[in-house]
Amino acid sequence: MPSQTVACIYNPRNQSPKELIEHFVVRQKIFEKIFEDIRTSTMKYPEQHYMVEGKRGMGKTTLLLRLAYAIEHDPKLNKWLLPLNFNEEEYSVRKLFRLWERIIQLMEDRDPETFAGFFAQAEKLSHIYKADEEYEKELYHLLEMKLQANGKKVILFIDNFGDMFQKFSDLEAHRLRKILQTSADIRIIAASSVVLEAFYQYNHPFYEFFKVERLEGLAMDETKRLLLQLGKIYGKEKIQSIVEKQPGRVEALRRLTGGVTRTIILLFEIFVDDQNGDTFVDLERVLDRVTPLYKHRMDDLPAQQQQIVESIALNWDAVSVKEIHERTRIPSKVISALLQQLTKNEIVAKIKTRTKNHLYQINERFFNIWYLMRHGRNHDREKVLWLVRFLEEWCSDQDIKDRAAQHIKRLKKGDYNPRGAYYMSEALAYTNHLPQNEQHQLLEVTRDFLQERKSAYFKKLSKSDVDLLNKANLCLEQKKYPLAMDYLQKMKDKDDARIAWVYHRGLKDIKLAERHYRKAAVKGNVAALNNLGVIYEHVLKEPLKAEAMYLKAAEHKNANALHNLGALYKNSLQNNKKSEQYYLKFMEVKKDDPNTLFSMGNLYANSFNQPEKAIEYYKAAASQGQVLAMSNLAFLYLEKYENHKEAERYFMLSLDQGLLFNDDFIDIASLHPVNFQLLYLLARGKYEFLFKHFNSEAGEKVQLKNRLKPIYYAAAHFLQDKYPNEILRMGTELEETVTEIVTRVEEMRSWVS
Repeated sequence: MPSQTVACIYNPRNQSPKELIEHFVVRQKIFEKIFEDIRTSTMKYPEQHYMVEGKRGMGKTTLLLRLAYAIEHDPKLNKWLLPLNFNEEEYSVRKLFRLWERIIQLMEDRDPETFAGFFAQAEKLSHIYKADEEYEKELYHLLEMKLQANGKKVILFIDNFGDMFQKFSDLEAHRLRKILQTSADIRIIAASSVVLEAFYQYNHPFYEFFKVERLEGLAMDETKRLLLQLGKIYGKEKIQSIVEKQPGRVEALRRLTGGVTRTIILLFEIFVDDQNGDTFVDLERVLDRVTPLYKHRMDDLPAQQQQIVESIALNWDAVSVKEIHERTRIPSKVISALLQQLTKNEIVAKIKTRTKNHLYQINERFFNIWYLMRHGRNHDREKVLWLVRFLEEWCSDQDIKDRAAQHIKRLKKGDYNPRGAYYMSEALAYTNHLPQNEQHQLLEVTRDFLQERKSAYFKKLSKSDVDLLNKANLCLEQKKYPLAMDYLQKMKDKDDARIAWVYHRGLKDIKLAERHYRKAAVKGNVAALNNLGVIYEHVLKEPLKAEAMYLKAAEHKNANALHNLGALYKNSLQNNKKSEQYYLKFMEVKKDDPNTLFSMGNLYANSFNQPEKAIEYYKAAASQGQVLAMSNLAFLYLEKYENHKEAERYFMLSLDQGLLFNDDFIDIASLHPVNFQLLYLLARGKYEFLFKHFNSEAGEKVQLKNRLKPIYYAAAHFLQDKYPNEILRMGTELEETVTEIVTRVEEMRSWVS
């Protein structure tokens, strides 16, 4: 593993000069420009001072160090020019005299032989001159004399110059400007992460004093060079292939990070990982370090601007004014005005669109990462949204699958940081590239790993889509529709068709059902098109819209849509020709299904009045055991052809196949067709056949005799010679009813024989 880690990104001084120079592959142009100025300047006269401006992470600190190292390694310059690197935060430099003291300390550290005892001389002056103003003047005079006496000049590399300078009084600021204007011994190359607006005000001491060089996000060519260098450092040959053959992925990474050098490196390190999740520990340290700065940035904003920044940050991706309004309820006009201020202060970046509805996102992407990690809700995916987006942009489908597989292997080995395990698993699980079964395995392995280590992250780990769907289905079985919807909405891959069904059938919210059916249809779900048709036909009563949806689904040979078209043309649109056309298409799709054959028989028997066709379909269904088709076939033979032989045959066959034991026919009303079927068979003399069914094991199981008691005792009446005691079991309350049934059967004999 290379020595450069995430922590080094934020403190380049932790790298050796050799490492920093070797890794310095971007910001070359500005480096060459400023260094050429330094190299060709003799400082015989006061020189131009520079201010490098750029957001945090753009490489300002690294640039200053690179310039300092270039001076150190230049044999001509290092003889007379001392590069002095100030710390990133110089908290003690609050007065001008402190600046001179700090320069003296650095000079002695840089060249201890030439400037031995220099700081001790300064301390003596401190005891002599009690007034700050006098002390400052004498101290500067000492500094100037010492430099001139030794033929040396200094170039100060001061990071966060604005933070230091703002501590000086106006008198000190004017004094410093005058010295820098007239002194040929001191030159400043400063950097600032904020635009020092005061320097652009006419009455300010440093108005137009510095030559400003602005560091913008890395361009495409710089991003490529950076990635190639990182690939070289980490021994990732694959990176070169990506850079050369897949420039779209590089551009996606550049745009995602805003071209911020530090963020690109951060995401790259997380991408290559260090095999045990410690990268996330480093990230935590970095976040802790920048927390005071970013917290101060948020605290300084007015309340409404804080709301706007939060709504943008928690979304990560760019949002519109309308979306900000929906989250904050601040009037849109107010939001637009505040966004102008936030954009001007470079907290928010505006992304122009082709319309007036522009998009906005957090300017500094690492600030956005910090906000999500520190302020995203614990049980939401917000905390890893930034990493999810990175993985989606940078990794191919196969990359994601491979990385998930490797992550699982490392977790099973057990040598992994629990926090790193949690964040990487969450991020991988909620990319758009990981199939449900692989997502489930990843989260289950992570859950076991975290539970074994008694990590608090065990409770925070998200449920897989498989788990959520199982819970949703259980709730649907129990008709707990709101709870089912809650589980469905938490899924990564939203099952819009199922969500729509719950809104449609369970929650009766037709508007939301329609919306989600449409989403599902856009994703290619043909059944959703059919269900939209159902809504338009049966709920909204718009048959033409229903027709349009059914037709779209029918193009994909959706059986339900074909059937529904047949019914729609028959019942609502009054077009029998088209009705038959689509019923036949339905039949082509479902030709081997007995229930479909039965339905087609019904259509030809009842809707199209084509009994021969009906018999054809009923027989096909009956041959596959469809008992209702047998019963309907018997009735058709009776009603259309008066064919008692075939009617008897199919009535008996339907009973043999269990018609009486079907749940749909256990409770039979007196006028039910099955009652007629039983009376018909009695009239045809099939007493033993019916008596056997009533007393069969299946009949006993469903208490058939109790449910159809009058018909049973009517059968017993005709079998008195064989079973003389059975009719005696009948209660007196049934005598009249049984007599009526027997009379009816005797009347039927004349036309059934």
